[in-house]
Amino acid sequence: MIYRITPFISFILILTIPAFSQLDSLVSLTQNNNPDTVRIDAYNQLSRAVLGSNPDSSIFYSQSAAGISEEISDFSRTGTSYKNVGLGYYYKADFVKVLEFWTRSLEAFEKAEDAKGVANLLSNLGAVYYTTGDNSNAVDYYLRAQRIAEESGDDLRLATVLQNLGAVYESTKEFDKAESYLLQAIEISKLLEYDKGIGTMALNLGDIYMQQEKYDLAETYLEMARSYLEKTDDNYLATPIMMMGRIEAEKANYNRALEILNSSKAIASEKDDMLGLSLSFNAMGDVYLKMGRANSALGEFQQALSIGQEIGVTEDLRETYAGLVRSYKLLGNYSKASQFQDSLLKTNLELYNNEKDKTISNLELSFDLEKKESEIELLNADNKIKTEQIARARLFRNFLMAIAALLVFVIGGVAYQYNYVKKTNKIITDERNKSDSLLLNILPEETADELKKHGKVQAKKFDHATVLFTDFVNFTGTAGKMDPEHLVKSVDYYFRNFDEIIKKYNLEKIKTIGDAYMCAGGIPKEDLNNTRNALLAAGEIISFVEQTALNPPEGITPFQIRIGLNSGPLVAGVVGSSKFQYDVWGDTVNIASRMESNSAPNRVNVSESIYESLKHDLEFEYRGEIDVKNKGKLKMYFFDHLSAN
Repeated sequence: MIYRITPFISFILILTIPAFSQLDSLVSLTQNNNPDTVRIDAYNQLSRAVLGSNPDSSIFYSQSAAGISEEISDFSRTGTSYKNVGLGYYYKADFVKVLEFWTRSLEAFEKAEDAKGVANLLSNLGAVYYTTGDNSNAVDYYLRAQRIAEESGDDLRLATVLQNLGAVYESTKEFDKAESYLLQAIEISKLLEYDKGIGTMALNLGDIYMQQEKYDLAETYLEMARSYLEKTDDNYLATPIMMMGRIEAEKANYNRALEILNSSKAIASEKDDMLGLSLSFNAMGDVYLKMGRANSALGEFQQALSIGQEIGVTEDLRETYAGLVRSYKLLGNYSKASQFQDSLLKTNLELYNNEKDKTISNLELSFDLEKKESEIELLNADNKIKTEQIARARLFRNFLMAIAALLVFVIGGVAYQYNYVKKTNKIITDERNKSDSLLLNILPEETADELKKHGKVQAKKFDHATVLFTDFVNFTGTAGKMDPEHLVKSVDYYFRNFDEIIKKYNLEKIKTIGDAYMCAGGIPKEDLNNTRNALLAAGEIISFVEQTALNPPEGITPFQIRIGLNSGPLVAGVVGSSKFQYDVWGDTVNIASRMESNSAPNRVNVSESIYESLKHDLEFEYRGEIDVKNKGKLKMYFFDHLSAN
């Protein structure tokens, strides 16, 4: 596929950034001496103004607006404020938070009976699910948004929702459905004179028809896309022109294809559209290869490579590397062809890992959402039982008043009630103990105490902590050959033993995701020995895994394991408002994860910070500098876990 518009157009807005004097003016309007509605609107304007440059400040401003609007029960402004909070988290790619605040926004708009706001938020929620790969939920939200937009007569929202539905079905190759929705969206957009929308919708249709090799239809809609995007001076005008050039090449009209592609390159260069320029160079390289002009093709692909490496578009780099391999083979330079074949293989692997990461992220997201959707019964248990106790006490009082004349029965009733209350109090105590036990299974003791005392938990920064990740080697392949009961039993066996090991070394379990296990030292209580303790725990985990492989218990499948550690500053806190999870964030966590993914079977891979801290006490093996995704080259070391025994 050459191009696809994303469904986020329904909530990512083009923002006008005010000058500093205008920002100062907005800040002055947030002061307490101004009316509440003025303060709310000023905070929301500030939130939008800094959204692209400073999402954290944007979140702060919109949360301030939400707080005031909730106090005065202005549901419409509450919906707008929480929508802006969600936008801030969207810019930070924190989709769990995005969904949390957009769900609040949706509830507020529903209370305000604001149909347009409701349709907007349903569409936005659908877009988040689409981004995280949950097409089923995305379609569900889009269809709800479509119904409300139709009922309220919000044609602009209806057009964007239909376009988003088309994008979802295009991604799943259900071209008939995608075509139907996009054609409806175009017709509505023409009535609204929504030119930019028509351009992107037509572009998607052109892409769909190209994938089906319906070139005449593709040309019709690509020409429409070019016309409307040119009218709106859109930065991606080069894309439909480039696609038309590819169609001419498919028809073997090579000179015409080159003429059109030269035009797309000029437009992309003029508009500083580096992606469009890269696509155009790749397309021209392909045309030259079809013509047998390997030297000319090589020049185009080298230009595309320069741009692709700069902007990091992996999908397009794959096409570039493939073109370079073909060009060098045609020129008889097999050494160079082999070099770029290696680059192509690495790129394919990175794309595979990106899909794997996206799948894991989607599983994490689904897991967190399931926790958010249920009520926190363990924290409400005390209140519920106390209410029942009060009701029983009132019933007892009425009983005494009704039979006050009958002393014998009163005494009997008191005795009965005494025993009843005694039993009830025991039930209350038992339930409270269960509630506390469940809470301690979710949160560290100090954090649970803070939550019960204050009803919330403040996020805390730790200057020095150590994060440990584990992952079973070839888990997916092995798991696919096991029945579910056997698989769960084996993973549970390992994780229960890991729990005991990290408890021994004063580490805090954070979470498990599939076959991945994560814990940390130095939180929630500071521990000066957390790095050494975490490393020793890692060594003991390796020893346990090796012993299990030598003598596996009945019904347990042995695995090999990779472990990675990193130490440094991080932030720890509680995620969620319905069910809680203690979690950690920061670059320290990200690097620890990369240490694990770059480890080896039954080895402990550590970062430079771990090595520098313990190099005089324990034995390490220097691995050199290894290229790490999004981090560049990092020094890594294998820890000799036997040296700690």
